[in-house]
Amino acid sequence: MNITLKNVSLIVVAAVGLLLIGGALGRGCDDGLSERELNARLTTELEQLRVDHEGVVTVHNQEVSSLQELISSKNKEIGVQADLILKLRNAPAKVQYVVKTVTVLQPIDKPTTVSVKDLPAERLFGLATKDGEKIVTDRMVSKDIDGDSIPDEVTFTPYEQTITLDAALGETSSSFLLRAKSSYDDKFYDIPIEVQVTRISKDVPSRKVVDPTLALQVGGFAGGDILSRDPLAGWTAGVSMPWLHPMTSLDLLSPSVSLGTSWRPGDGSSAFIIRGGATIISYNVGGSGDGILRDTWVGADIGVATDLGLSGGLAIATRL
Repeated sequence: MNITLKNVSLIVVAAVGLLLIGGALGRGCDDGLSERELNARLTTELEQLRVDHEGVVTVHNQEVSSLQELISSKNKEIGVQADLILKLRNAPAKVQYVVKTVTVLQPIDKPTTVSVKDLPAERLFGLATKDGEKIVTDRMVSKDIDGDSIPDEVTFTPYEQTITLDAALGETSSSFLLRAKSSYDDKFYDIPIEVQVTRISKDVPSRKVVDPTLALQVGGFAGGDILSRDPLAGWTAGVSMPWLHPMTSLDLLSPSVSLGTSWRPGDGSSAFIIRGGATIISYNVGGSGDGILRDTWVGADIGVATDLGLSGGLAIATRL
């Protein structure tokens, strides 16, 4: 076997360069593809669960503003929102969204008159609030047409209803205020409300590109003596430090140190060695599944041992 240190170094440098470029390009493709696949899967599942509200659902692009800008604005409703913000368990500076929803219910008909007997002169119909107030939805007025002191004509007048929902959303808590008013008196009344807020997180935790971790690895190697160029082979077991993760299942340039035995086929001798090097590239053969191989990494490494052997090999590792 004819191995020179210069040739091996050039090959390693070129391989590392290609791997880094390929890893960077692959990361963009991998991340984009996984996000598209996730969106497609969630869209399919949501389509199966949704209730058809076509023509009613409103989508609005979010306006980005600081809380200070909101406070400094001339919005006359900021007093309500300020109360909501102060009721959050978070500090005001951590408020992420301030939401206002307004719903207007139009009367279903114009005033209607019917002929009846023995009714009061006036009656109000509506919704009772928590404080005993009434949000008037209809007003009934009766009249005595024939002068016999008995109401015999009734007029029903429906009123427009306006429902307003204000919300302040923080990282861990939210507050809401639901109010309603009628065009009968144009006064807002507070209404009790029950709200459940669900924070949506990604299915997979965010990945750090640079994140040192510790791994146990075993492997075999083959190479040659740096000085004599005699061939050698052997096996090792030790630890590595994966730190560069361009893709979820791919690591690059993980330094390693291991103990083992090398064998020289030229004279049949063997020796205990300490080998240092780096796993150039390793791949998680278990992917992101839950199987027995879910955290098993297979990689190609290069290293130098205490017996002056320069070698490359195959390493199998598991993370701690």
